[in-house]
Amino acid sequence: MAVKAFAISVKTEIMSIPVVGWIIAIIAAVIALGAAIADIAWETSAEKAERLKKESEDLKNKLDDLKNNYSELQNKLEELSK
Repeated sequence: MAVKAFAISVKTEIMSIPVVGWIIAIIAAVIALGAAIADIAWETSAEKAERLKKESEDLKNKLDDLKNNYSELQNKLEELSK
C-alpha cells in the first residue's frame, strides 16, 4: 500500500507542475498587460499630444529618408542605363 500511495503522490506532484507554470505565466501576462494599459490609460492630454507629436516627427523623418534613398536609387539607375 505504501508504494501505491507514493506512486499516486508522485503522479500528483508531476501533474501539478504544468498547472503552476500556467498560473505563473498568466500572472506575468496580467501584470504586463496592466503595466501597458497604465502607461496609456493615465496619460494626460498634454502627454498624449506630446507623444503623438514625437511619433509624427519620427514618421516624417523616416519618410524623408525613404524619399532620399529613392532619389539616390533613381540616379544610380539612370547612370547605369546611360
